[in-house]
Amino acid sequence: MFSPVSLLARSSLLFASLIALSLPPARASGGGGEGASGPAPMNFIVNVGKTGRGGVILQLQLVMVPAKPESAKLIDDFKPMLQHRVLIVVAGMSPEALRTQEGRQELAEALVEELNTDLETDEKSGIKEVFFTSFIFQQM
Repeated sequence: MFSPVSLLARSSLLFASLIALSLPPARASGGGGEGASGPAPMNFIVNVGKTGRGGVILQLQLVMVPAKPESAKLIDDFKPMLQHRVLIVVAGMSPEALRTQEGRQELAEALVEELNTDLETDEKSGIKEVFFTSFIFQQM
């Protein structure tokens, strides 16, 4: 049975997650030129490893960096498919691996490869890099 404090903490986390996902993504702004903005971060909440008690939830925010300007439109056009692929790839990794720098680098490289495969592009014509802007583990 969960204690009232445990239930309150879980409810607060869920509420905060739902609010964060319902807000429009923030745009990175450049140093002052007109139209200077970067790609918008995407937010994800993923079960990693076993589910239920003892499992891990990963709150993840990442930015897909387009290789060239026309690649940004391609990313926008296929955003739902790309988000799906991110969820599948992240869920397939172990929490232990994702807690290491090497594991996170492996994840970034796997995402670039998988996302470009889905877009039928490569690092020179599709997604050049993936940057993690937030990476938070929550133990269940």
